[in-house]
Amino acid sequence: MRRIRNQPRKESVDERETSSEWRKLGYVELKIMVCNHDGWPDRWYKAQGLGIPAFWCEWKAEGKEPEPHQLLRHEELRAQGEIVIVAHSRREFWQEVRKMQAAARL
Repeated sequence: MRRIRNQPRKESVDERETSSEWRKLGYVELKIMVCNHDGWPDRWYKAQGLGIPAFWCEWKAEGKEPEPHQLLRHEELRAQGEIVIVAHSRREFWQEVRKMQAAARL
């Protein structure tokens, strides 16, 4: 009998699959790769049709948290009025999107 290991999904798999879903819905997402400037969130998402503002997402593997230099960059962005979320899974990403939608309706 073959043993199945219960391993957490890789962060990159959730990031790619969620971004692909986002684009299939017709929304904009950008993979952020900035030279000589560490700590930027992984992706930028925009979906006017969902009634939410654009936001940044830092993708992390289950059980991992952003590094100190990433947290600093996130705070710098938030101080300028940007929205930054940290997602550990596709489900967590979509929960954050739904929270933003609910807040936008108030």
